[in-house]
Amino acid sequence: IVNLAGTQVASWAGSPSSSLASVQREIGKQISVPAPKISLIWNGYKLPLDDTLGQHDIPSGAELQLVLQAGVKVQLRTKGYRGQKQPYQRHFWGFDPQGRGFHAPKENKGSEDWFARAVVTVETWELIPALNNKVDAFSLESTSRPGHFLLVRDSPVEQIADGKSSAVGPLTWLVSQEQAFDAADG
Repeated sequence: IVNLAGTQVASWAGSPSSSLASVQREIGKQISVPAPKISLIWNGYKLPLDDTLGQHDIPSGAELQLVLQAGVKVQLRTKGYRGQKQPYQRHFWGFDPQGRGFHAPKENKGSEDWFARAVVTVETWELIPALNNKVDAFSLESTSRPGHFLLVRDSPVEQIADGKSSAVGPLTWLVSQEQAFDAADG
């Protein structure tokens, strides 16, 4: 596996019946890059992940080119939130040290959140192609903790902070790439 300059960046050996998605995941592990950021190129064409090496008549020992995709960075915020100090504040989604998602104003940076009972750090996310390789979908990777992703779980009542419970509904979590991949949408 070579970059566009022709320098070897990884290696892979296996059966022609191997899916390109499995090759992509293995290369991602070797170079410590989330697999969805990797595109594999053969003879100038981006290889579809649903295919196998054999479907493209790629000979044993051939060199594939690797291209890393750049993502757009975003911060997620609520439309408006009635706070205790101001009538409406912009709250942004962030996480406490345990990876639980909360929304908080940026002005509280470094301060303990009254609900979380911990410091909630507003997160910047990088939009990348979906971990589950779904077309027209994306995943959100943490920029402060690379290799960790936003996961929304629809949960029954669950303890979330200082003995408080949430109602039935989605909760957000910061999880490792392996956890996100295991919980990927079908």
